[in-house]
Amino acid sequence: MPRPPHSKGMTLIELLVAIGVASLVFMASVSVYLVITASLRRQQDSTHGAAGLALDGLRRDLAACALSFSSNMPAFVMECQHPDTNTPGVASLAFSTGRIPGPEDDFSKLEIMRVSYSVVQPDAGGLDEGGTLMRQTMTQWGSDALAPAVSNPVMKGVTAFDVAVLPDSTWTNVWQSSARQLFPHAVRIRMDWRGATTTETASVDVFIPAGNPVPAVAGGGASKTSR
Repeated sequence: MPRPPHSKGMTLIELLVAIGVASLVFMASVSVYLVITASLRRQQDSTHGAAGLALDGLRRDLAACALSFSSNMPAFVMECQHPDTNTPGVASLAFSTGRIPGPEDDFSKLEIMRVSYSVVQPDAGGLDEGGTLMRQTMTQWGSDALAPAVSNPVMKGVTAFDVAVLPDSTWTNVWQSSARQLFPHAVRIRMDWRGATTTETASVDVFIPAGNPVPAVAGGGASKTSR
């Protein structure tokens, strides 16, 4: 009796098994992709949050610029790694600012602090690997005037910290206080940092009230009209 020819195709059971295995592999791949994507998104949100907090703290300090209580310290001084160029680099700021600890309406507790921002480069790898933006404070006048300076890390992974000021009508990255002008009209800060996959950038423009004094009104009051 002749044997039936051997079938070279897949049976229905083999096909169903292959489809099931492929589906499991696909679902596992999608699950891994979603986990990695969510992790990267959380890391990116955390980094953006840290950058936002750093720039917001800078904005608050700059907006409260005040006169220095030390004759040998300029009220506002800025140093740039690449002066008069557009090359991304590292700048440092030092200025005096006012702060009211506790309730904001209690001006009897007003403190004048010296605040400085600078980027500390890592021991190895250079700034390409990202440095740490540091904030140092020292109370010049107030209840903690005799306390030592305090340094705190503000942002890690910083690859560029560019600062420009507006002393008149032109932005510049070379400026410090003088007898003619203690504070610039505004400050522009751009910070680059290493994100999860690429370099991220954020910037902020800060209006300096102390650098824009309100001119006195001639006459000093309401005028009277005689009849």
